[in-house]
Amino acid sequence: MAKTLMSLLSRFISFALVLWGVSTLAADPIFIGSQSCNSVSCHGRLEPRRVASGNGGVGLQEFLLYERHDPHAKAAKTLVGPEFEKIIARLTEQNPSARAETYRSCAKCHDPEGITSGTQSEFHVAHGISCETCHGGAKDWLTRHYQRDVSRSELVAAGMRDTKNLQVRSELCASCHVGGAEQDVNHDLLAAGHPPFRFELAAYHRLLTSHDSSGKRSHWNDARERIAATDFEVKLWEAGQMAGAKAALIMLESRAHRAVLAAADEQQPGAPWPEFAEYSCFSCHQRLRVDEKSGGLPEWERWNFVWLESSAKPRELITLREEMKKSFVGDSGIIKTKSHAARQSLAPSLFSEPATSSRLLPLLEQPTKETRSWDVLCQRYLAQRVLEKAIGDEFQKRQLAGQVAAEDGRKFNMEREAVDRDLSAIARELAFTDNRSERSKLLENPQGFEQVESELAATADKLRKLHSHVESGR
Repeated sequence: MAKTLMSLLSRFISFALVLWGVSTLAADPIFIGSQSCNSVSCHGRLEPRRVASGNGGVGLQEFLLYERHDPHAKAAKTLVGPEFEKIIARLTEQNPSARAETYRSCAKCHDPEGITSGTQSEFHVAHGISCETCHGGAKDWLTRHYQRDVSRSELVAAGMRDTKNLQVRSELCASCHVGGAEQDVNHDLLAAGHPPFRFELAAYHRLLTSHDSSGKRSHWNDARERIAATDFEVKLWEAGQMAGAKAALIMLESRAHRAVLAAADEQQPGAPWPEFAEYSCFSCHQRLRVDEKSGGLPEWERWNFVWLESSAKPRELITLREEMKKSFVGDSGIIKTKSHAARQSLAPSLFSEPATSSRLLPLLEQPTKETRSWDVLCQRYLAQRVLEKAIGDEFQKRQLAGQVAAEDGRKFNMEREAVDRDLSAIARELAFTDNRSERSKLLENPQGFEQVESELAATADKLRKLHSHVESGR
């Protein structure tokens, strides 16, 4: 009788905790819930604390700002909105019993702490992308991270994720924004309505950390990083390029692996092969035509590999691209092997030396080798934005240090504004025709590709001149 009462009490407490929004995931007990961060003595202050030199710049408003302004806090809401209902209805139309599993698959990125073993309607707790999703389960470091004389390495050993490390940060972001073995947005999901992934870390980072006149503020300020590191924006961009390529190769390898298993065992869950999501959207989604070079075969996606192939040209990656080009229904076993080899061969960084504006600029001045590729042009545009921001940051540091004459400052700002106008015009040409369309305006102009390539070459020349302003003062 006592055991029965204890069992009932235990079940009641577990149920109550779920209703109260406290994480009780048996599979991952290291998560204790983000509400533990919300105390006014921790990260939930209404007014920022004055930042002292010894506290690392923590203003103690981080949770409040995250909850109010960070889109990650609202990620779980997309799983209960009308748009998601349409997507999941399309995905499960032929197999309604797959609804719960499909929902849990989406929650791996949208609500990782809220995944339950039941169906969508059973005790679901929406956490979104919580503090612990990014910073690591806090069970073993929560009571230590605010203590004096506790090193970052000790906290990392206790489970805190070192987001100060750009490689760690970029791979964390790419795990959902590019994908991976367990976070796979395949073509079925894209066809059902999920937007395609086109991740570039520096651009995403800028959106998250920017402030505006409406009162939007980031829950963390990257000003200290920008001040401490020369050409921080380029270093951030490079980390994102490497993380995106790695994640894309992991995903291709896992897709090919599932296809191999399905071919060998009819009892294995079906795995689409070829996986259309591996290919450039515009290889198919445009006016039907036959490309004499490819014989009509779609192009394996370039978005995540543009700069890796432009700079280092790793042999294994080129070999993989050639294999993907041989046939639309490629040999999944060979592709699995070659994608694994390509990932293993990736260098730790894009450049052989630390990433700086001086090393990025020559890449931007190279002519576009892959013609008529929207992905390539977009990546070139985004990299020019990175360079413009990095040059601006370094010039501003010199201004703040009193190393720039007023007239030189005015001249620099005028030239930078001209570059900004040119890049904004290019962005409009690369943009889609409307918010619901995956049709670029570029495709409507017969000379659109050549025109944008010419404009990017012109802005690269202007960026070279801007860069000389900074270099002349070093």
